[in-house]
Amino acid sequence: LIRRVMRFAEVWFEPIPEPRMQDWLGTRRELMQTYDAFRSAVEPFRDQIGAASERRVIHLLPLGPVALEGQLLEQLRVLLEAFFQPLRASVLKRQSGEPICAAPLRCRSPAPWRSGDGDDP
Repeated sequence: LIRRVMRFAEVWFEPIPEPRMQDWLGTRRELMQTYDAFRSAVEPFRDQIGAASERRVIHLLPLGPVALEGQLLEQLRVLLEAFFQPLRASVLKRQSGEPICAAPLRCRSPAPWRSGDGDDP
């Protein structure tokens, strides 16, 4: 049975193409990482990752000049909540005229966004 599945799997999965210039790996050189290397790197920070009493919400902040369609963001929010239960997901909306900034400590004005559901970060 596994041989039959593997024979069809060649058609299901295409090889990963070489990075193009607009891709992250097309402009940056990164070393490959094994799963074991990832696990050993993450282990010291295990208590800082995942849901906790102080980390209950995943905030989505659209960045860039192109505005994403509201329905697409809502579908992404629902998907994230289903996948990362028990966390909630919230779409943050930039206030008009505020700079795009994902790190509030580096912005000129504090927190240039607000939550769409009244649950500010």
